[in-house]
Amino acid sequence: MLDLLCRVSSPGGPVNEDAAGTAGCFAWIIDGASGSGDAARLASVMDAFLAAEAPRHGPGTLADLLSGLEAHLAGLFPEDGPSACLGLVAFGVPRDGRVPVQGAVLGDVCVYLDAGPGFVRWTDDRLKPFEARTLAALASGDAGQVRAQIRRNRAFLNRDGGYFAVHPRLPWAHAALRFEASVAAGSPVVLATDGFTRLDDLFGHMDARALAAAVAAGGAAALLGTLRALEGADPDGRRHPRVKRHDDATVLAVAAA
Repeated sequence: MLDLLCRVSSPGGPVNEDAAGTAGCFAWIIDGASGSGDAARLASVMDAFLAAEAPRHGPGTLADLLSGLEAHLAGLFPEDGPSACLGLVAFGVPRDGRVPVQGAVLGDVCVYLDAGPGFVRWTDDRLKPFEARTLAALASGDAGQVRAQIRRNRAFLNRDGGYFAVHPRLPWAHAALRFEASVAAGSPVVLATDGFTRLDDLFGHMDARALAAAVAAGGAAALLGTLRALEGADPDGRRHPRVKRHDDATVLAVAAA
């Protein structure tokens, strides 16, 4: 049984392309990545599938749930349609005060947890070199160059040597990065989209451990306020380069007894 400690989401624009939820022994975070209305629809379809199917799966079937989601999405969108980052976490049966945790990550969503010997941050850095190219184009001040670089980046989506995300037309489940750890029973596990983790890895407002602790302690709404203030204080991204002035920001915290 999972205890939902918090779930907070703030859109960065007119449409929120994030989603997050829990069902059965699973928790997930989704970040739609196309910048169009279809990305919000993809996130919604993924969220609905996981909410319906996760209770039918046990903690040892994370790979099966991923494969089921891949099959469910196949063909639902056009070839040039949206993609999404995904973090999916499965909690096992508690034993001797510890809970085994398995994770699968595609894209730059993050999972934070105290794994006993040390605090860990699960994410997928395969996107980083492509983000760097986009930021380099952004520095030129030419919006056309930025759009062209984003198009070039997408040619590497779900390809060897590229980066990976959920996509309805390109296989992805096999490429999810897999993680395993154990946490103390009742210890919070925090999942967040990159719009929220800007507090840590872009603005440096606090480190990852402090960020996760603040979320678990009920501070997510206040942190979102701080995030929007930091973004507003650097509207052109001169001090903190980024493609979007404001991004959708979502965070979820859960604990297993």
